[in-house]
Order: sequence, then structure tokens, then C-alpha cells
Amino acid sequence: MSLMIPDVQPLEYGNSLVTCDATISHVIKAILSDIPSAKEITECISSKCDKSERNIMYLTYQMGKEGRLDELQSFLDERIETDFINCAQIGCDNMKSVKTIISKMSLFIDVLYWEDENDQCSSEAANISMARLCDISPIIICDTTTYELRGVIAFRQGKSKLRHSIGHHTTYAKRDTKHWELYDDLKTKPVPIKDTTIVPCEFLLYTI
Repeated sequence: MSLMIPDVQPLEYGNSLVTCDATISHVIKAILSDIPSAKEITECISSKCDKSERNIMYLTYQMGKEGRLDELQSFLDERIETDFINCAQIGCDNMKSVKTIISKMSLFIDVLYWEDENDQCSSEAANISMARLCDISPIIICDTTTYELRGVIAFRQGKSKLRHSIGHHTTYAKRDTKHWELYDDLKTKPVPIKDTTIVPCEFLLYTI
């Protein structure tokens, strides 16, 4: 709990009110900070300029109005392409490369769904994608590493329809090629479900 940096407010009669950001994106950043999904390396061709690295806790996949989740391979292929930009260091007119190195262990993918062409809004205003489990790419490949779909984190929004609103999280775990189980803290045990079940997809988890 301490990793979530909760805010504790004392109340009467020895009680306390504890609040914290419990969105899945914040949980991933707070608890899994040592195992990012990727690392971005920015390096100028001049050895005099500083090289920088930053951890990427999850990749963000922006779906179009078609709402397709079977094009993740194309998304990943484009995401790992090396970009070249102007070096911003004073006195340097060279180009610097920006490379994304994907983790060799696991990969979280944040799914944003826009029903119209306006994808410049806050990610909190994005809709939750509804998809059949069998329609999500079961395997994605990066270089020589193969990642298999292991789970889907689902979120049922509150009345505000924002991703950080009050709602309920559940998880769908894949046991083998076709068998899925629903994990819901409102139920006493996992519930087997069909791979044709339509679920609200907020995050996808792939591992080797």
C-alpha cells in the first residue's frame, strides 16, 4: 500500500480516511517500476552530447473508430522503428536517434478507443474498448522474442464515463490457447468463460 503513496486523513474516534490513485496505469507505475515494458534511448551521433534513457511502463495503443484489436503486431512494428530528430543541445546541429527497446519479459499495452477522429483529447476521456477475447491478437513478436497474450484488465466505468472515475476492475486470465477465467473480487472463486465473451479492455498483458 505504501508504494501507492496514499493520503491519510485522521477522523474522529481513532478512524482514518485513506485515499490514493487506484487507476491501473498508476498501479503499474508504482508497483512494477523495476520491470518496465520498454526503454527509450535517445542518443546523438556526436559523442559530446548527453545520452538519455527513460523507462516506459506501458505502451499506448490508440484504436481508430473501427475498434480493432487484431492489429497489435503492426502497432508494435511501428513503435520500435528508430526515429531521428534534431539534437536540442546548444551548439549541436546533428541528428539524434530515438530507439525503443522492448522488455524481454513482459509487455503491458494501454488500449485507448476513440469513436471519432479526435484523438487529441485527454486519455481519461477515451472510451473503453469492447472486444471478444478471441479477437485480440494472441501472439505478437518483437525481433526474435515471442509474446503471448496472458490477460486482459477490464474496467467498468462509473456515470462520468472517465477512465479515472469510480468503477470496478476485473481481470480475465488466459490459461491455455482458448480457456479463460474471470477474476472478480465480488465473486468467491474464478469463473470459467468462453473466448467469445465480449469484455471491456483497458490493459492487455503479454509475456514470453
